[in-house]
Amino acid sequence: MLALTVAGAAQAQTARDVITGYADLALVKHTGSLFAAWVLDAAIDAFVAAPTADTHRAAKNGWLSAHVHYQQTEAYRFGNAAVDAWRARSTPGSSMKD
Repeated sequence: MLALTVAGAAQAQTARDVITGYADLALVKHTGSLFAAWVLDAAIDAFVAAPTADTHRAAKNGWLSAHVHYQQTEAYRFGNAAVDAWRARSTPGSSMKD
């Protein structure tokens, strides 16, 4: 019974509902990516200003966090050839040569 209710609810959505939901999710993901980039930027500035093991670790952790957030936005990228080419060159095991 629950499965039928869920299926019925999904079918009741209009194309506009789906598009709006998709856009809302994309906004949340890109906002998270932007905030993570700001944190990374601050961590890099701190490392450049005072290069210590702690600020280096913070910059590395900032990059790792920012990259996770960025990866979550890649599903919303439609045909950016420059990014695709860069990713192919920078991916370990890639067969592309410069």
